Amino acid sequence: MIITGTKHHEMERYIVPAETLPAICVGIIDCGTQQWEYMGEAKSGKKLRLQWELPTEEWEDDEGRNRARTISHEYTASLHEKSNLRKNLISWRGRDFSEEELAGFDMTELLGKPCMLSVIHKNKANGTGSYAKIDAVTKLAKGITVPEVAITPLTTYSLEDGDNEVFRSFPEWIQNIISSCVEWQSKPAKPEVKKAAEKVAKALEGKVVPSQDEMDVPF
Repeated sequence: MIITGTKHHEMERYIVPAETLPAICVGIIDCGTQQWEYMGEAKSGKKLRLQWELPTEEWEDDEGRNRARTISHEYTASLHEKSNLRKNLISWRGRDFSEEELAGFDMTELLGKPCMLSVIHKNKANGTGSYAKIDAVTKLAKGITVPEVAITPLTTYSLEDGDNEVFRSFPEWIQNIISSCVEWQSKPAKPEVKKAAEKVAKALEGKVVPSQDEMDVPF
């Protein structure tokens, strides 16, 4: 995956090292209902993307400001006992959810919370190289500290927000994912957004859409 530092500065391709790294959750992105094909069968489901800042992976932008690299992971938006999101949240917080917590868990509680990310490298299906993928999310290890405040602004995005400033701050590939969702396609869109969505639909036509594949209890 492409790692970006600021909303307008897309760097040369950089792959996060395959290590276990401290991280801070800085983004929760609603990606809407996505459609894909698996073993010849059409699938669909609500997706969200969690984004983390990696404090140990800093860089300096063109204006001499310190930035931190980020990495994100896509999940099915479900806390079902078999969902990857729930499994990652359990290993992150160190215990399972109570029935009361499941009935009204607020995802925004994740923002600003630290954790450890186990990152692995996967080969691209087209054979053009590799990319970094989050393999596990766990509690912040003893003795490891992270900054109290992330460099990256904490961000939430909902489909109801539409083509707003937050949406336009995302890298193009995330904008394309959002604008290709069922909800976005079913409503009138601004010309530039509609064009981006059509571009994605054409590129994915006839293809399987791969998922770009997350102290005390912190939340």
